[in-house]
Formats: sequence, structure tokens, C-alpha cells
Amino acid sequence: MRAKPGQFGFLRVMKPGLREPHPFTIAGIEADGIVRFAIKPLGDYTQALRDGVAVGDRLKLEGGYGRFNHRRGGKKQIWLAGGIGVTPFLAMARHLKGDEGQEIHMVYCVRDRREAIGLETFEGQAQKLGNFSFVLHDSSVDGRLDAAKLATGSAIDPAEADLWFCGPPPLREAIVKGLKDLGKRPRRVEFEQFQFR
Repeated sequence: MRAKPGQFGFLRVMKPGLREPHPFTIAGIEADGIVRFAIKPLGDYTQALRDGVAVGDRLKLEGGYGRFNHRRGGKKQIWLAGGIGVTPFLAMARHLKGDEGQEIHMVYCVRDRREAIGLETFEGQAQKLGNFSFVLHDSSVDGRLDAAKLATGSAIDPAEADLWFCGPPPLREAIVKGLKDLGKRPRRVEFEQFQFR
């Protein structure tokens, strides 16, 4: 499987009920060949996958697809992840070295801190790298994330940055409209558009 951080692939489990290929964003590709996915059971297939896949099952992977890769972006970027939309950022953050020539501020919005995944990766990279900062927005404590909270809590002015987004479309739409209303419209907005239904 050839994939870059931020891309998605098709996963197919070679057992009854799970053979239909489904797209999932790749949460990590390691040098030793390990491919990681973070899959939330939101529908029939993902629930069946969670309940039915076991160690030793044969899987087929195909990918990577998509152009969601921060290296195509500007020198200043805000990464905004909503819930399980964190997966491409997890893969991208793992590969940051600090010499990208980009300043990145990541905001990971979750309903409750207990549902957050990959915190050790984001927090570790923020401690280690001078070009990466990280904030976890826990809505159960911090309230609903809106454009004003994003703008005031960001280490980078949204009006001077690209906004890279992965999460629920209503969150993206509210943040983009809110930033525009605040006079903080991002230079560009990047998001992956794959909804297979």
C-alpha cells in the first residue's frame, strides 16, 4: 500500500458480511509496514467491523487516495479536527520533523476528553517541535467550539493561515462562516470530501 499521511484507503475484510470495501482515513503508516486505522462504530458496517474482525483475519487494503496533505499548504496552518476526523491529522503529525517550513496550530475538538485518541502523539510533538502547537477542546468543559473561541485560542491568526479541517460538515460550515463574520477569513480552507452512502 502506497499512501501519504492524510490520505484514505479502502479496507476489505475477507469474511462474510465484511467483504464490501469501505473507505477509511489512514491514521498512520509506520516505517516497519504497519498501517493504522481509527474507526468509530457509527453505522452498520463499522459496528459489524468492530464486532467481527479478529486477529488473524485476512484484510485487503487499497490506497492511498485523496490530496489532504499539509505539505501542499501555506506557511501558516490551523488544523481543526472534529471527533474521529482526527485521523488524517494523527498521520500527518506523526511525520512532522520540525523542518517543514510551516507553522502549525492544531485544535482537536471532542465532546468529552475520554473520546480523544492520539493525545500522546499530539502532545509529544508539541513539546518536541517548535513549529507545532496543540490544543484539545473538550466541549463538556469548554462549551461548544465556535469561530471566536478558535480565533482567540489559536497560536496563529486565522486570517493569516490556511484552515485544514476534517470532521462533521456542520462544524466546518459554522467555523468558516464565523471566521468570515469576525474578519478572520482563512487564506484557504482544505477538507476531504468523501462521503460514500
